[in-house]
Amino acid sequence: MPFQVVNFIELTIVRELFQSTMGKEKRSKIDSLRRLELQDDRAVYVITCGIKGCVCGREDIECGRGFFSLFIQAAYGIQFSHRASVPYHVDYGNLNYRYSDSKRADSNFWNYYFNQPIKSIDNDLKPVINRFIELYPLKIWSRQHFREVNKEVIRHLEFTKNLKLRVEEAIDRLKGKTVLGVHIRLTDHADEISPVKFEKYLSMIDKHIYHYDLLFVATDDQHALKELQNKYGQKVIYNDATRSEDNQPVHLNDAIEHRATLGFEVFIDCYCLSLCKKVILNHSNVSYSALLFNPELPYILMERVKPKIKRLKTLLLYYLNHWGIRKW
Repeated sequence: MPFQVVNFIELTIVRELFQSTMGKEKRSKIDSLRRLELQDDRAVYVITCGIKGCVCGREDIECGRGFFSLFIQAAYGIQFSHRASVPYHVDYGNLNYRYSDSKRADSNFWNYYFNQPIKSIDNDLKPVINRFIELYPLKIWSRQHFREVNKEVIRHLEFTKNLKLRVEEAIDRLKGKTVLGVHIRLTDHADEISPVKFEKYLSMIDKHIYHYDLLFVATDDQHALKELQNKYGQKVIYNDATRSEDNQPVHLNDAIEHRATLGFEVFIDCYCLSLCKKVILNHSNVSYSALLFNPELPYILMERVKPKIKRLKTLLLYYLNHWGIRKW
């Protein structure tokens, strides 16, 4: 996506942001003391939540973050570990996460989906816990960024046998078909970002659907899926997944017993989006991660004014850092 020039108001906001961060830690710069920690021969960079700066750093609560919020954090953490030339270990077992399965012996839910180069931290290793600023899961809507993360991290992830089988099934299902994908996140989305009306999605789908054999739908809302089925009929395909019928976020529903299954479901939905010929996305971590899996994927981003301004602010900071003008 080409760099977009922001208007005067946006530049004013960014200038204020620069001033507020002067003298503070920078996510793109490893300070000298931190570098000494990482240069220890026994150091292992531990990617986790429940740390200072994140709401999960409070000991009296569990981690309520969604799968791809944590996935993006892990991806950025792995990228950071490569930059620091230190091995990594993802530890999503230190808290009770929404994908931690009590029926499994392993509480680290990352291990349900990915094989790690370092399985666990033994006494011969020195854990260096990530800082929140080093891998806060910012969404940077830049083709260049997507390509960087894909090349340095995504393509090197090793799926567990269970996840690999599901991914292969998804690939076979969509192979040889011209598919338009759409991701519609409802439920708790309005609490995080100003949502686009459902009717806007329908209008956008109408503009493109007749150029495609199928419409792949990824959504957390059962009512949205039914409406799309009613409107587009047999063109609609979707994965079997747990969906909400009462606006309650699926991953926060304690009545769902098999927590690991939720992770498999949302991962395959995201991966299927990445396999489409074109996608209609929104400001969510699932939509964003589809582009990490396929950086060249043509997409339409459904957004309102405030999220757009925030996106452009982040994009400007990313490019200023990349050009060496200003560290962030």
